[in-house]
Amino acid sequence: DKQGVIDDAKALFYLGILINRVAIAQYNKEHKTKPILKKIQFQGMTKKEICKLYADVVEKLRQYDKITLFTEAIMNRFHYYFGNLDKQWDLNDQANVFYLMAGYSYMVGNKYPDMTEEEITALNEMTEDYDKEE
Repeated sequence: DKQGVIDDAKALFYLGILINRVAIAQYNKEHKTKPILKKIQFQGMTKKEICKLYADVVEKLRQYDKITLFTEAIMNRFHYYFGNLDKQWDLNDQANVFYLMAGYSYMVGNKYPDMTEEEITALNEMTEDYDKEE
């Protein structure tokens, strides 16, 4: 709040963290391209598309058995800041993607408190892949 970030942006940031969590699980299961990222329309996403993406992300968390106390807490923050479906949305479609990817990027290379040893290894591999690209 000190930085003046609005609730809509905070909600998207938390959704980005959840997307990163799914991406790590996918990478760990040999889906090196992280298919969850294909669900993001990088040209911009409406509020309705964000809601659909959230449902897809929760489904993937369930599929990869990643609904933990940590991810539930992040989901709680998403809902807290997202509010109800009828509230006015103050961000445009491009800003939606920006804040979503800010949350995703924030967790790149960082460990989650609920990570398995396999996932830590996969995270280290992902980080090494990023370093090779530079």
